[in-house]
Amino acid sequence: AHGLRHTHAAELRTEGVDIGIISRQLGHRSIATTATYLDHIAPVAVTEAMRGRVW
Repeated sequence: AHGLRHTHAAELRTEGVDIGIISRQLGHRSIATTATYLDHIAPVAVTEAMRGRVW
């Protein structure tokens, strides 16, 4: 489940969604938590990998 949250957050960030909005969407109390969550992944790479998958 957390993998889907990471992907969702990464895609939103790649699309230019404000980190504050992403933070609220994820239910984080602090934007710092969201930033930490996103800092360790490469959003563009994750987004491209997910879009290239056959569901």
